[in-house]
Formats: sequence, C-alpha cells, structure tokens
Amino acid sequence: MTVEVPEGKASDKYCWEIEGIVSNDQNPNGSASDVEEFDLNVPVLKECELSLSKTSMIIQPGDTGTLIATFSNIGNADWTINVGFSGSQSAWASVDGASSGVLPYNNGNGEKEFTIEITPDDSVEANSQQTITIQGKDGGIMKCDSAGIGVSITVGQSRGAVMSLGNTALYGIEPGQTTSTTLTVTNQGNGPDTFRVSASSPPSGWSVSLESSTISTQSKHSNEKTGTIDVDISLPLDALATEEVTITFSVMPTSSGGAYDTQDLTITVKAVHGMSGGAPADDQTGRSDTTVQFPITISNDGNTLDRFRFSVISQTAQPGWGKHFETEDGTVVTEIDIDARSTAIMYLVVSIDGEEELESSRLTVRVTNLGDNNNGDEDNDDVPDNQLEFIFRAILSDRDFAMDTVIMNSPDYLSRSEMLILSPGGSHSYTLKVMNTGDMTDDAIFDFTGLTGTATRTLSYRGMPIDGPISIPKGWGAFNESTGTFYFDGNSPLIGSNEDKIFDKIVANGLVDSHVAAPYYAIVTLNIGVNSGAVNGDGGLLEIVVTSVANAANRSGKVTISLSVETILEVEMEILGEIEANVTLGKADSSHTFKVMLSNSGNVESEFKVFTSDELRGWTVTLIPEDVMICTSNRSTDYLLCTLEEGGETLIKVKVSPPIGDTVDVEDSFSLVLTAEPSETGLVDRVNLVLTVNGQPSESWLNGLITPNVLYGIGAVVLLGFAYLALRRRD
Repeated sequence: MTVEVPEGKASDKYCWEIEGIVSNDQNPNGSASDVEEFDLNVPVLKECELSLSKTSMIIQPGDTGTLIATFSNIGNADWTINVGFSGSQSAWASVDGASSGVLPYNNGNGEKEFTIEITPDDSVEANSQQTITIQGKDGGIMKCDSAGIGVSITVGQSRGAVMSLGNTALYGIEPGQTTSTTLTVTNQGNGPDTFRVSASSPPSGWSVSLESSTISTQSKHSNEKTGTIDVDISLPLDALATEEVTITFSVMPTSSGGAYDTQDLTITVKAVHGMSGGAPADDQTGRSDTTVQFPITISNDGNTLDRFRFSVISQTAQPGWGKHFETEDGTVVTEIDIDARSTAIMYLVVSIDGEEELESSRLTVRVTNLGDNNNGDEDNDDVPDNQLEFIFRAILSDRDFAMDTVIMNSPDYLSRSEMLILSPGGSHSYTLKVMNTGDMTDDAIFDFTGLTGTATRTLSYRGMPIDGPISIPKGWGAFNESTGTFYFDGNSPLIGSNEDKIFDKIVANGLVDSHVAAPYYAIVTLNIGVNSGAVNGDGGLLEIVVTSVANAANRSGKVTISLSVETILEVEMEILGEIEANVTLGKADSSHTFKVMLSNSGNVESEFKVFTSDELRGWTVTLIPEDVMICTSNRSTDYLLCTLEEGGETLIKVKVSPPIGDTVDVEDSFSLVLTAEPSETGLVDRVNLVLTVNGQPSESWLNGLITPNVLYGIGAVVLLGFAYLALRRRD
C-alpha cells in the first residue's frame, strides 16, 4: 500500500482503516471481512520564500533607505522566523522593529513582512556598489534568502575636510618682511573633492597671499587624500613690536556652506630700534644771568617704545655754564620714553654766565637709545648707531631775538586760534603772518605739535615747502595793498630800516603808484589735510610755534587750530529775483520761470535730489537744469539729481505754467514747494523754498472793446439823446 501526502498538507496525525472483504464467501452469515487501522504522522516542515520591494538603492552615507521583505510560508505549519543579513557590509542593515515573528501557515497562504533599514557609512569609495543578502532563519538555520535577488546599494559621497598649518605661530618677524608657512588640507570624504581655502582679513598694511584659493584631493581612502599650498604673510614697514596678529584660515566647500575646519596662525613682530633727530637752533643768544633753550627733536624710528638719555659730554666755558634738560612742560629730566614712530622735543637749557658781548660756550650733547644695544658705526660718523650728538653754542648778547605769528584770515581779521571742521580726506589752508619782533634780521623756525596720524601739516613760503629756517628781515617793506604782498628784489624783500628809508627805496624803484611803506612780515601758508582713513569723531589740537633761531626759548609766537573730523552734508537754495510772480490764466503761452541757485554748503562732494510738491488744478511745474552735466533727470522720475563739489553751485530754472483751455474767470493763486536734500541723508538735511504764482483771468472780447474812447462816445450819444427829448417837450 502506498500513501501519498499532498504537498503543503498541514502537519498532523492522520488515521484511517483498511477493510478486507471476501467477495465469494459461501458463509450464510455473510461475507467474511477484516479491518486494520493505520496511523500516519505528517512532520512539521519549516520552509519559506522571500520577495523584496526593492533590489537596488542609492543612499548617501549616513542616510537611511528602507525596503519591505516579504516572507511566504511554503511549509506546513506556523513557525517563528528570524531575519538575518549577510555580505561584507551586512552591518549597514537592520530591521525596523522586531527582527523575528510568527510566519503563519494559513493553509499555505501565510506571509510575514519586515521593514528593512539600510544605513551605509563612508567606509567604501563613493559610487561603489555593495550587495546585502537578506535571510529568513529558523533559529540559526537559514531557510530562505535573497541570494538570487540581493539588495544592491550604491553609496553616495560624503564630504568634509580638516586643515593643518606648518606653523601655528610665527614669532619675531621684522617689519617690511614676508614670512611663509604651509597649509595642508586632508579630505575626510569618501570621494575626490575640491575645497576652497581662505584667510581672514589682516590689519591695514598687512597682506596674506595664498598660493591657490582651491585644493583638489582624492578620497580619504586614497594615498593622495591631502593637498598643500604655500602661504605668505607680509608685514608693513610700520608694524609695531606690540602687534600680535591672528590670521584665521578656513577650508570650505567650493559651493555655499560653512567651513569644514579653521586654523589660527599667530604672528608677532620683532622689536626694531632706530632713532633720528635734529636741532634747528645751533646758536642761542641771551643776556647775562638769563637762560637760553636749544630744542632737540628726537624721533623714535623703531617699532617699540624706547627710553632715551640726554647728557652734555663737553663744554668749552671754564668754569662751565649751568645747564640742564627739560621737557616741553618744563619738567627737568635726563631720560624720556618715546613711543614707537613718535617724536618728542627736549630742551637743553643753558644759563648765560659771562660779562663780555658775544662771549660764548660750546656744548656737545649726546642722546643715547637705552633700548638699543647696537653700538656699531655703520654710517661711519664716529658716533655709535644707538647715539646722536649735537653741538650748540650759547652766546652772551644784549640784543633781543624773537618771532611772533598770527592767523591772518584777512588784513583786518587776525587771530591766534581757529576751529576747523573737515571731512575724511578734506583739506584747508590758512595764511600765517610771521613777524620779526627782535632787534635785527633773524631766521624763524617752525615747530608742530598735534594731529599726528590724523592729518598732514605742511608749510610753504612763496610757493615752496618750508623744510628749515626762513629769513625774516627786521624793518619796513614795500607793500602792495591790492595784492596783499611785499615787493621782492629777486629773492629778497625790499627792506628799509625805517619808514622814511623804505619810502626812498619805493620812489627809487618806481613803486610809488602801487606800493606803500609797511612794517615787514612774511606770509606763510599752512595746509592741513585730513587722512582719508580718518573717521568722523577724530581730531585734536594743532599747535604751531614760531621761534627765533637765536632764541628758541621765546615761544610766545604760537597759534592753535582745533580740528574736528566730521562729514557735513548741507545744501542751500537762493532765489534770484522775486519769490512771487503773476501770470494770465487761460493762455497757452503764459508762464513764469523762477531762477534758483543750488549750492553745496557741506564739506564733501555730494549728490542732491531736487523736486517740487504735487501739481494742482491744472498747474504744471517743470525743472530745467542750466548744466545737464551736473544735474540729470530721468523721464520716469519727477526729480533732478545734482552732483556738486564742495562749495559748488548750479542754476536751476523752475517753470510754472497755469491751466490751459477755456478762459478762466476766477483768480487762482498756486504755491509750490521746491525741495532739495542730500541723497545720502534725505529728510534729515532737507531745505524747502516756497514759490507763489498768482493767476489773473484774461479779458473777454467784450472787455477788449470797451476802451476809454468808446466810453466817451457812448456818453456823448446819451447826452444828445437827453437834449433831443428836452426839445420835443417844449414843442
């Protein structure tokens, strides 16, 4: 006997009976028969099949892709299935939720779904393909898998980079020099990439130069995952030893996005020592038992604060005349500190101690930079390079030497102090009247104090820069009142010791008609120019002292100018003519044109917007610039844009026309507001000008016929009529 179990039959114990019957049995009681019972046990079969919702995926490293794995029960009983994975990158795969569950039989139709999550990393090269096999297991025994239809994963590209510097700090770099380091970028992504590198903005005067602004490398899995460029940092000549500059380097994607990494490079400046100096007055004259002062200007040409020592190393007078050093404020010292790139004035004060006219003492002064240990003599002047020497002569004399100066705004307006407002980059000139108030012809020297770093300060005399003393004769000169200048005979002024003697020279030189006698003075031009890098709010006090070369101790010749750096945007409008006019209404050719002068009263070149209030009741307004190069208009706008330099002006015509059409019988007065304002500040600095046009009705044709003669004629006719009526009544 053979029993065939149907495919997919559920596991169970199956029983049946087999009955045998004798078909030809002669037994009267019936046919003989027998029954045998049989049992069949169908075992549990745990089998499955697998299908996937996706067989290929493209996933970026770190991102998660999902698919559905559906297991079908092709066994004959419910059983618990476990999901597993195989492949070199099986760790990327996981089950969302429980990784096992009952796979139902359901009469051969049972299924179980699992959500599979795949999260690749960048441990493999970008765009490479990896296969993951999904398995269905009974415990540890695999029952089915996706070997034939494994999931193919194409891995995207990760991006990132780190950066390192060959040096994180560069110490002691000399001003004006260029120093270098390297910048290395390492690709942390899994594919070839190009990175952008940049440096933060250095301080003014410093520069940072990158060999290239981009670096290309292979992936992090390659031996060529790094790229290196050179970096040059240039220091300005005026870099100070106190400066410590930090430059931040960044590596970024070539497209938009934040930096992957940054590194800081610190640069310090080497201390450099240097000095220079001058003594404008070698000889000083004074009366017995008085003191004379020799100004000594010392400039610290180095880039760090240094201390300077002053000493008298020799003197010819025996016994020696009294001497000491003092600062500008009169403090007696022998040493002073001078900031880098700064200048200070020290005075050698000598007591005149003699009896005979022109008796003198010769003094040698040494100035030593205590911060500079360079005592060599590279310039071969027999003085160590960290020292300066000056030779002065103090002279006994009863003569008086002195200079004075005032600011001459006009011949009748003199002052010793002025207030000045300039914009960044602006400049202004003053005229200085310099007078010799001593006893004889002498040289004047000029000393500036203040505004260092904010503005330039230059002096000129007769069109040439002043770089030393200038001669100021004592006496009277030939003065031209129309030009405000003295007559020069060659390079020297025409001078007389008194009024009569200069008058004789005026006559002798044929200058009677053009020149008069006047006490002589020099006219010096002072120009102040604000640095373009200055900002609003900067400023300070400039002090100019004019002294005699022979008597620098007398510093009474002093003027001061207080400078304030401020940008002023200001506009003015001036009506040329009447501010009110009359026109006839109803006439097409009737109009009035106002003339307005537009002026830039600020202190910088500025653009101004000029416009009018709205037109009303048919009145029209047209703005007409005299100079279309200064004022431009756009057809789409109803305003002018005028660009005026400081102090510049331009004429603008305002044409006002009344309504046109039928004769208007009612008077109409139209007022408009003409407005000008700086484009930069607008309403804040706006100025307005009100213009008025009165419109009068035009005469009708009848009014035109009724002239005085016509009225006289009508009157005569009326009188004749009255006379005619009177005669008829008599009759």
